[in-house]
Amino acid sequence: MHQGHPDGVSLLGFLSIPKGIINISFDSRYSNALYYIIAEQNYANDPEFRKFRHHLFHTTLEAILEIFKPVMEEPEVVKCPDGHLHRAVYGLGPYIADYPEQCLLSCIVQGWCPKCLAHGLNLDSDDPQLVCCCHELSRAFIQSLTIKELWNDYGIVDGILPFTANFPHADIHELIAPDILHQLIKGTFKDHLVTWIEKYFEITLAKGLQKRKWQKLIIGAIIYFDSS
Repeated sequence: MHQGHPDGVSLLGFLSIPKGIINISFDSRYSNALYYIIAEQNYANDPEFRKFRHHLFHTTLEAILEIFKPVMEEPEVVKCPDGHLHRAVYGLGPYIADYPEQCLLSCIVQGWCPKCLAHGLNLDSDDPQLVCCCHELSRAFIQSLTIKELWNDYGIVDGILPFTANFPHADIHELIAPDILHQLIKGTFKDHLVTWIEKYFEITLAKGLQKRKWQKLIIGAIIYFDSS
């Protein structure tokens, strides 16, 4: 981080989310219980363990940001760039994340919109009845609907509220911002254009060429493209 921009970026912490089950053993040398994690693929899709990891992610973020809550509730006198003193109340800013992390943050099912209740199969709907997602709406749905209805009809994960639900002036559904690097640049160029070009060469050129010659052709084309 000392090679970055310390005035613009601050490292809050590393989130160590377990990928296996937690075992407890007793060590007589220290007379206390030792907690350790065994990563096992068998538990990767276990519903209870996945819910535990999801809940741990949000409670960890809440604990890290807890120190800022007092200045989000009570005004603080600060000197602003115009030279005057003003009473300021702070809030959490935009959270830049790619789509999978947006789903994790907003506690929604993948395929649904993290900002509104547009159905996962019709995200471009212009229905005027659609409302924006918010903590109050999620709480009301969780209290009145079944797990199946939440998941299938509204794309909401049951039993978990985003970490921003416990902070004033903060709603993750409003704070989420797209990750332009991964969603647009990498997603469009690498994941689509490069894949299409490779498939095009496979269809048009690779039939009459050996695999090694075809690879040399691709590498030469990339080098030529870079040098230009």
